[in-house]
Formats: sequence, structure tokens, C-alpha cells
Amino acid sequence: MALTMPGQWSRALEGYGKEQVVIGVRPGMVVQKGRPGASEGQAENEVVGVVEDLQPLVGETIVTLKVGSQTWLSTVFQEVDESLRAGQAMRVGIDVEQVRLFDPDTEQVLVAA
Repeated sequence: MALTMPGQWSRALEGYGKEQVVIGVRPGMVVQKGRPGASEGQAENEVVGVVEDLQPLVGETIVTLKVGSQTWLSTVFQEVDESLRAGQAMRVGIDVEQVRLFDPDTEQVLVAA
């Protein structure tokens, strides 16, 4: 999965020296896109994934997406299209201003410059 990061990450990632990071995304940072009436929010980075699992709960639904071959994204939506099923594609936006980046080897958080 590739995201366009805000400018404050440029210096920190240049000196990082590795090609991969772990992206920490909290559920509130993800908005559903492309659904009539869905809020597009301020999330500028769009990710398309295949719905792997839906867990309807009282007042919300946990959706797990597979993005690419090894990336998984689970998030909680207050409202989700009731016709959505496992195996279907789903577009979501991620608010990268709020994500956290971690070193995959040390699990230490990377700090934006």
C-alpha cells in the first residue's frame, strides 16, 4: 500500500534509510468513499481493497479489507452499505495527517521532523 505523506515526514523518512514502514491507522482516520451519502471527509489518500470480513455490531460494522498481497486494514464504520459483501471491492480514504509510522524491525515510532 502506498500513501502520499504530508511534508513534515519528508526529512524524517529521508534519513530513515529503509524502504518500508508500518503504518498505524486508527479507525477514525478512515472514511468510506464512493457510497451515496458517504462523507468524503478530508482523507486525500484513497485505498481500494477487497472486503475479507464484515462484522455487524450494534450501531457499527467492522470491515476488514485486504489491500495488495500482504496488507490488511480493519476499520469501524457507523454506517455501511447493507449490500456490501465479502469479495467486493471497497474504496476508503485515509487521513494521513493523523497516521503514525513505525519501524517494522524495532517497532519504534518514527517522529515527523
